[in-house]
Amino acid sequence: NAMLLSSIVIAKSQQNTFAKTNLGSSNLFNATSIAETSDNGFIIAGNNAYLLSANTVHCHLTKIDTSGNFVWNKGYYFGANPNLNAEFRNIIPTNDANYLIAGNLDSSALLIKVNSLGDTLWSKVISETNFNLAANNVQQTNDSGYIIVGTSTGMNSIGNNSIFLAKLGSSGNLLWTKVFNDTNDMTGNSVKQIPDSGFIIAGTIRENNFNSGNGILLKTDKNGTLIWSKKILNTSQFSSDIEISNNSFICLSNELQLNPLLMKFDFAGNIIWSKSYNIIIPSPFASASKLRRHHSDNKGFLIMAGIGYKAHLIKTDTLGNTLWRKFVDKPTIDLIEAKDKGIVSVSNGIVAIKPNQNSTTNYSFGSHFGIVKMDSLGSAPQCIFSAAFLDGSVTTSTSNYNLTSSSFGAIKNIQPTLVSDSFALNDGCVIIAGNVSKNTLNNNISIVPNPSNGSFTIKLEQYQRGELVIYNTLGQLVLEKEITESQTYIHLEKQAKGIYHYTLKLNDYSFYTGKIVIE
Repeated sequence: NAMLLSSIVIAKSQQNTFAKTNLGSSNLFNATSIAETSDNGFIIAGNNAYLLSANTVHCHLTKIDTSGNFVWNKGYYFGANPNLNAEFRNIIPTNDANYLIAGNLDSSALLIKVNSLGDTLWSKVISETNFNLAANNVQQTNDSGYIIVGTSTGMNSIGNNSIFLAKLGSSGNLLWTKVFNDTNDMTGNSVKQIPDSGFIIAGTIRENNFNSGNGILLKTDKNGTLIWSKKILNTSQFSSDIEISNNSFICLSNELQLNPLLMKFDFAGNIIWSKSYNIIIPSPFASASKLRRHHSDNKGFLIMAGIGYKAHLIKTDTLGNTLWRKFVDKPTIDLIEAKDKGIVSVSNGIVAIKPNQNSTTNYSFGSHFGIVKMDSLGSAPQCIFSAAFLDGSVTTSTSNYNLTSSSFGAIKNIQPTLVSDSFALNDGCVIIAGNVSKNTLNNNISIVPNPSNGSFTIKLEQYQRGELVIYNTLGQLVLEKEITESQTYIHLEKQAKGIYHYTLKLNDYSFYTGKIVIE
């Protein structure tokens, strides 16, 4: 038992945590997708927030090491036309230790394979005259090829989107394409191969231009021939993630109130169970959730659910029952589980730099991404807070939905110009403009005595409610406490002597970070 406990403690301590934001780049960009690298670092795909000039780099890959330090950044520039709509939407590791990115270039679906340094191995676009194609999601197949799903615009008479599916060989050669549609607007968000070598596609259908729509599922054989398609009632859309097991698959949707809805299906499209999660986030924005779901420890699921400019992280067991939740006061874009079982999220927005970084102001503004590495319990040095929640109950059902199928599109090589760029990664959190309070941090909070024997008093000059989080130097959570008075007493006498880090977030969205010392 002692040996088992020791191994657990060692494993826990190896889950290093950090919270970083990018600053100083002349080509500011928004992140769209993240993947773990073979050396336990992370690679982030993203795009320019706006075009600065005719020579602006359109798309980016950024490499970060396992401790959150900047390694390299590569910009990908496609031609001399500054109005080209170039986007990286999804990045995945490949089985040969490289990476594949899917997105779009102007009116074509874009696919680029790069090595561990971000150098291009091959780059392709799939296009068709008078149609707009875009790749939203890519997965590697069991023959070392690739399957992509996305949208095609221009197929039906009123110009709505259709679901676009394409299969590529390992070298990027196009094997086949399929377009599924009717008169309604449809988007393909995610695709996964199943044990019979066919594919499950999850997407959204919007009938009669109804904005929220419904989730839709498609099953094809290995050649893209449609086997069945079903609309999922009492849902608004499917997110871009599917988890496959031997005889079933898990999908994440939104229910009609925009709360996340986790659903398990058999391969015939029948619902086995569904779980909904009420998100208690006051928000003036009635936007649909951005959701990701990743398998965790082979024992449950991670859900990222956003309403407006905020997000919840939810850990569940194998049946979808809630184990814990965390609140992220930022627009989280993607979520993965690292090899050490820590959790990594990437976000976009306005950066609030932590104080005392040789800056004349406490905040730096601009369009930046942020990356937070949590431990397996969702704890991190900054940016992550405890969340109130209730599990919900939503009854769902399926109905058969008829689609037509056609094939078109040709593939050709392209060659992007690569540009290297460097920028700083600073400790801090990404938040949204308008929520930042520019008060002077050090004048509003004091902790006395500091150092102490573990007994501290936190004093606020301008009282507000908030939440205090304290970590040790390993990034392990020591204390979470709600602040409800102008003076709060903290008792850490049982903790070991040493340096501890704190983060205090108040209701005006201001952040306070610093150190306390137990002697």
